[in-house]
Amino acid sequence: MPNPFTKIGYAFKPVLLFFSALVLNLILHELSHALIAYWFGITSTMHQLSVSFDHNTASRTQNIIVSVTGPIFSLCLGLLFWLVYRKSSNSSIKLFALYCTIFGVSIFLGNLFATMMGGDFHLAAKALNLSQYVVYSLSFTGLVSLCSFMYAIAAPLTTFTLPGITKRKVILNTIVLPWILGTALTIVAYLPMSISSMSNRIGESIFWSFTLVGALRSKNVIITNKGTYSSVNWTDIGLALSMVIIVRLMARGINFIP
Repeated sequence: MPNPFTKIGYAFKPVLLFFSALVLNLILHELSHALIAYWFGITSTMHQLSVSFDHNTASRTQNIIVSVTGPIFSLCLGLLFWLVYRKSSNSSIKLFALYCTIFGVSIFLGNLFATMMGGDFHLAAKALNLSQYVVYSLSFTGLVSLCSFMYAIAAPLTTFTLPGITKRKVILNTIVLPWILGTALTIVAYLPMSISSMSNRIGESIFWSFTLVGALRSKNVIITNKGTYSSVNWTDIGLALSMVIIVRLMARGINFIP
């Protein structure tokens, strides 16, 4: 029987699931900002990677809440998908849920790390007039937590494989190819994208290097029939195309008018 990893369908499935999980998290992150602003009676426009509204029409408290809603929602979404990952018996759903978990938690921790530079927690910190000591402490906590999380998450990722393959191919299939090709697909889906936004996407993906190191340093890769998954199917393709369509609709801006 030929090695299934010689078939592109098996190699590309994690890439599609990675792409869909990342885009889904990005969409819902921005949507949470827009919905909380709408709830406060503030008109906003949801773009692909941001939500714009007149900050002067919102109170200080409302500005803070709208800012922190995105990262907190992402964290909750990640934890929810972790439960899906733990409970599901379908390996394809488990892998998608695990990628969703990774992005939900990493978006929260990434925003925490960026408190001193920019992003949602940065805006909230400015509105709260936090001291530089507190801001740098939050950023340091976010950086250490994000690196540690991405390193630790390598263990469950390496359980998704096919029987009889090497550790190197496991790591290539569930970490390296999704990281590189999935990130590239995301950038293409969001085009036209500013150089700054493109640099941010690439910069954020660098933390997957900690996952790679975690996988390479692991002594054993668990290879079981329970963790196997099928080749790319129409569900995978349909999910990815749905994400692309939503992103393209967001390119024109979606208005939320109370």
